Amino acid sequence: MREERDTHLVEVLGISDETPDAKTYDFEVKSSHFDFLPGQEVKLYADTPPKKSDWRFYSLASSPLKRGQIQLTIKHEGGAFAPHFLSNARVGDRYVIEGPVGKFLTKGHRLISEGRAKTMVLLAASSGISPFKSLIEYSVDKALDLDIILMHSVKTRSDWIYKSVLPRLLERCSQLRLVYAFTRERESLYHNDFNGYPSDRFRYVANRRFQLEDVVAHVPDFADSYYAICGGITFIGGIKAIGEPGMLQKLINGGVPRESIEIVSFGAK
Repeated sequence: MREERDTHLVEVLGISDETPDAKTYDFEVKSSHFDFLPGQEVKLYADTPPKKSDWRFYSLASSPLKRGQIQLTIKHEGGAFAPHFLSNARVGDRYVIEGPVGKFLTKGHRLISEGRAKTMVLLAASSGISPFKSLIEYSVDKALDLDIILMHSVKTRSDWIYKSVLPRLLERCSQLRLVYAFTRERESLYHNDFNGYPSDRFRYVANRRFQLEDVVAHVPDFADSYYAICGGITFIGGIKAIGEPGMLQKLINGGVPRESIEIVSFGAK
């Protein structure tokens, strides 16, 4: 039986370029009530050349406490929807969304509300950072006493989503720390490239993926923290053909209980 979901009319208020293939869209929600939690997503509809009322799911990227407005970050991930939307959506255009849906970060919310989560480690690849931006902004808005460690993996500095937003969040949240993996960049390229990022709360590795040792090095209470992972299938599950584990297996191998880890994968329609 098909799950019934609410539909809402939204209007594009603003568009921000994030990377050469990703943009963040600010929408006004025309409905009188639209409530969601960080980690949830919406189904965005748009007409594309192959299909009328085509759609994709996108994580909500803004704080739920910003009433009447939402943000979606859309990245060119192949297929027809994202490329068409990125090329054609304009300020003032109206679209329909369906939702919110999803249970990602549900466990994290419960642990926070019960006062049992003191450290949240957020592991993201590429546009998988979107629900974590929502969670960080929500934490700031609620003034939560929570240590947040965001570990974000991107190919190069050109693929760095929210590069201009994160310094403001670091300024507003003294308990936020960032760790980056620039998997296809050489360390020698990084002179004077991190203006606005406080050196005591920003670290990076270059020319490689995150390893268990990176997590252990930056998470003081490693085995007792809560973890959320959002990214593509290989980031989460690894590449079995070459025996490379993903972040989920790396954490479990390091002694993190499976029940302390939440995961969601993007890219599947």
